[in-house]
Amino acid sequence: MRPGIGRVRGGPVGRAGDRSPTVWGPRTVEATRPLLFERLAGDYADGAGRLPASELYGKPELLASIERELGHLFNTRAPVNVETLDRRRRSTIDYGIPDLSLYGPGDGPARLTLAQQLTRAVAAYEPRLMEPAVTIADHPDRERQLVAVIAGTIQLDRIIERVSFRIDLPNRAERHDGG
Repeated sequence: MRPGIGRVRGGPVGRAGDRSPTVWGPRTVEATRPLLFERLAGDYADGAGRLPASELYGKPELLASIERELGHLFNTRAPVNVETLDRRRRSTIDYGIPDLSLYGPGDGPARLTLAQQLTRAVAAYEPRLMEPAVTIADHPDRERQLVAVIAGTIQLDRIIERVSFRIDLPNRAERHDGG
């Protein structure tokens, strides 16, 4: 073959004859890495099993992961009493929320206190949800059961978006102890 025949003019050509990409270096992607535990255990939103460590979450996977982690958090009771939680900064030892039996479903001031406790727990244990705010509402279908409505913002690269989640708060029969 004579020199220059078979080559594409107009840009550098790689070993396989492919044209090189027009964008080199870092680029913006709207994604985030899964949590370490999710990467190790393969606990992904689609249940497809383990993904490569380099796999990134897009918005749907991130939202599913946050909702799943909020569900775990709200289904675990902190191993210390509310007074202890109020006196110190939350740590992994304090993971969970206070005992829900302290907050009557029909008691307005108790709901506000519960919402404050849940907001503190979300702020401590779900850092991907920025500026969290929790409100407590009646469950639409179950009498004497509450729903936590969690609002906050997520960030995917340079995009910041407001999101919200609804998590059923377990009644006494559905309780899981932490510790």
